[in-house]
Amino acid sequence: MPSLQSKLVKQFLLNLKLNNIDFEKQLEILEIQNKELKQKEQNILAEQEELRIYQTQTEDGNEACHIRRVLSLNKNNPGAKPNKVIILKRKGKEVFQQIKDFLNEGLKKENRIIIGASAFCSMERLIQAIEKFNV
Repeated sequence: MPSLQSKLVKQFLLNLKLNNIDFEKQLEILEIQNKELKQKEQNILAEQEELRIYQTQTEDGNEACHIRRVLSLNKNNPGAKPNKVIILKRKGKEVFQQIKDFLNEGLKKENRIIIGASAFCSMERLIQAIEKFNV
């Protein structure tokens, strides 16, 4: 008949073994989550690379603000949106009406949407307008 001490040692070793199995499963889960997070990070970095805000000179010498965003289809990401290009190059309030007109005409369903705006319209207001119309 085993002593109490040997029973406790066996129980302790059994617990260690069970904990190691759980630890290995937890490690596998964490590795999978780490891979998923790295993939998400890569997707975010790719999108940031695709979203460029820059300034250029117009024909009359005025600075104009442009936003160009390209979302491309990714074979590895079946949920990706189709190509969409937004270029902003026009004056003031016209951009808001133009965004609304494009969307009302159903161009949102097309692969590309081109919209205009100029430096007379602040980038912040322009971005708010785009978000408002879900372009």
